[in-house]
Order: sequence, then structure tokens, then C-alpha cells
Amino acid sequence: MGDLFDVTVLSVLQGVAEFLPISSSGHLVIGQHLLKLNAPGMRLDVFLHVGTLAAVFLYYRAVIVRLVCGLCVGGRDAWEYAGKIILSALPAIAVYACLHGRIDALF
Repeated sequence: MGDLFDVTVLSVLQGVAEFLPISSSGHLVIGQHLLKLNAPGMRLDVFLHVGTLAAVFLYYRAVIVRLVCGLCVGGRDAWEYAGKIILSALPAIAVYACLHGRIDALF
């Protein structure tokens, strides 16, 4: 029963903290440490993030459909929007590329 409680607490933490300007994985690690919860492992972290991704896709489904349809028909606005999404991911990719050894060592 303790594992169910731990998973519930971490799920609530993930849901509340995901949209705050803090690390997606970091708040789970810190939450586990501060609350002295049993760390169920990487699999739970992945499932929590997949759940968040599914919720975001569900919430923004109309926008995503419009974007994909716009890309399919060659809409200029859709391509510009997609380019901005890709551009916004580049800093995170660059940081990980430079520091992946150190980041992996922390986990």
C-alpha cells in the first residue's frame, strides 16, 4: 500500500509542477528525496512524463490537428510555427550534447 501512496504523491507532484519553470525530472528526484519516498525507478518517471505528454496532446488536440493539416497542405503559418517549436528545443539539445556525461552520472 505504501508504493501506491508514493506513486500517487509523485503523480500529483508531476501534475502540479510540470508547467512551472523548473526541471521536469528534477522535481521528481527532489520530491522523492525530501518526502523520503521509495524511488520506484526510471520506469515510473517515464510513465509520469508520458502521462503528462498525453494530457498536453489531449488539451491541445485542436491546435495540433490544425498544425499537422497546415503542414500537409503547405501552409506558411504552420511551417513558421513548427520552425519555432524546433528552434525552442535547440538550447536544451545543445546543453545535453555538451553535458550528457555529467547529466547521466547524476541519475
